[in-house]
Amino acid sequence: MVTLYHGSYNMFDRFDSGRINKTEYGHGFYAADHGSECLEYLSRAVYGDEKGYVYKFEIPDQTYEDRWLVSHEPATGPKIDRLIDALRKDGRDELADKIAQHPNRDGSQQGPDAPELLTQGQVQHWIGNRADDIALYERAGIDGYRASAYYCAYPHAEYGEFSIQQTFNVSEAEASAELKGLQDRRVRRETEMKVHGELDAAREARTRHIKPFHGTATIGINEGGQAYSVYDAYEDHDKFKAQERVTLKFGPDKDGNWLVRDIERDGAKAERAFNAQNLTSDSIEDRMRIADRVFQPESAEIAGVKYEIGGPAEGRVVDQAAFMQPDTQAALAKMTKNYQNAAWQKIDFTQPQGANPAPSAEATASATVMAAGEGEPQPSRLRL
Repeated sequence: MVTLYHGSYNMFDRFDSGRINKTEYGHGFYAADHGSECLEYLSRAVYGDEKGYVYKFEIPDQTYEDRWLVSHEPATGPKIDRLIDALRKDGRDELADKIAQHPNRDGSQQGPDAPELLTQGQVQHWIGNRADDIALYERAGIDGYRASAYYCAYPHAEYGEFSIQQTFNVSEAEASAELKGLQDRRVRRETEMKVHGELDAAREARTRHIKPFHGTATIGINEGGQAYSVYDAYEDHDKFKAQERVTLKFGPDKDGNWLVRDIERDGAKAERAFNAQNLTSDSIEDRMRIADRVFQPESAEIAGVKYEIGGPAEGRVVDQAAFMQPDTQAALAKMTKNYQNAAWQKIDFTQPQGANPAPSAEATASATVMAAGEGEPQPSRLRL
């Protein structure tokens, strides 16, 4: 491992390219191979009771040897070959030829009449070290440049985690604890982004054949056990007390069949299911996947009807008794009306697959009256 040190009066856990303001040896972040040099820098940079930190981090030997230019070493090897290829792809053939055809790239010619050795430092000088040149180094897999005791890590450089080596005007224990907090939060953010990306990709793969369509339909079971539906899930006055609630999105496939494209589930029952499963792991990733299974499931049952991703928009009856309850029929009739008003698309949620027998004309009429607000639904006998 190559151990490097960086002095700063700022607390951070990773280099930030937005803070680069010095380009003596290249557009990047400067470090030294001796902590004493960083202490000397801080002694000049820190004023009064301002805090200062000497960070320590490491670069694996293989990464350093393969991805860093070293000023005094001959301009040979895979990393120089990658730079030559990157120059050619950028249309800088003249410079690529100048490097590739140099008569003493490897230092094999010795003596007073031998051509001057071409070093990696000279190559870096010819290419340039401005911000505009960094993209070429990144494409060539070059992470930084070393000139004597100074190291310049380019913004895309690979390096290990920081630790606190020494401090000014603050204890090392306090600084280390603050740094650990920053690192933990970063790891959490990175984990969340990774898992969200994987879950979104999996969800997209399941629904790729369904065209997205605007509008949602919501059905819930309120605190008293009655089924209900609302036009806007976000304006639902019962949402914080609901036993369960399901919000659905739909879309047509290539044959014009309307299918379920997205399911969101919430309410007390979902919270209990999440909390019970959440106790099984302390992993952020595990908890996120548990939350996805519970709150954005592939299927959900409510009011006797099961809705599945890729399944029919009307759902499928799995509990005939619960489905036939007057309050359920009223909620499904209102859900039909709400979705038609929101999306200008008619989906008859009162007619899911497997409804046997179909609701009678009297029940349908009663449900329509209650959906319009002209009657009071009776408590349902739902299996919650």
